[in-house]
Amino acid sequence: MIVLQFDGGYAHWGLLMLRSLALHEPGQKVLVDGVNLSPKQWAEVSQAHPRVTLRKTREETSPERMANRKPLVLQRVMDEHPEEPWYCLMDADFLVRRPMPDLWNLMRRADAALIVTDGVWEGRVYQHLITVSSLVMVRPSGRPLIDRWARWTAHKRAIAGIRPGAWFWDQVTLLKARNGTPLTYAVIPIGDFADCGFHPDTAIWSAHVSFEDKERCYALFFEEHERQAAESSV
Repeated sequence: MIVLQFDGGYAHWGLLMLRSLALHEPGQKVLVDGVNLSPKQWAEVSQAHPRVTLRKTREETSPERMANRKPLVLQRVMDEHPEEPWYCLMDADFLVRRPMPDLWNLMRRADAALIVTDGVWEGRVYQHLITVSSLVMVRPSGRPLIDRWARWTAHKRAIAGIRPGAWFWDQVTLLKARNGTPLTYAVIPIGDFADCGFHPDTAIWSAHVSFEDKERCYALFFEEHERQAAESSV
């Protein structure tokens, strides 16, 4: 099961991501945990993918809060849908550009799959850049990772210079959880499945860019999706 979570302010991103999944992965189940969406937004989301399930939530929100609720969303989905063979939490500001059997096949040999980098930025290693939370996959056997991640998310002291609840708190706590949870892990190639360079052959484009560039990226992603949709209909 693919899991997306976004709020009303990000609904246009979530809708485009759903439509790209419908184009390339129409057979996969998708659960949307939507926060504070309007009736119009819910109507659009409900029609964007043939196998979408909706979970409506009302709560105070912000970009940081949305990032830091990721393990809680996964816990809830795993509790409510225990029959699923795997769960894949993806960021809403992704664009899927091809079918992804190679991604799903990672769950045949691992309890969990994470994007892992060297954490280097401008010559320095940062703990909050090592495990990227944009895409997190687990089988039911990977539940200990998600539970430990949720516990670390509630930690009250800064970790590696990141304050609780701040930007990148989700990633530095995911690293803590991974380091403390002995499971079988697979590595998700960031260049293929969270590509910020928008290369023509990658599976997923990621708008992990500055807030100032977000809408420019959205326009690019929308244009790319429309191009692919038109080609598929010929």
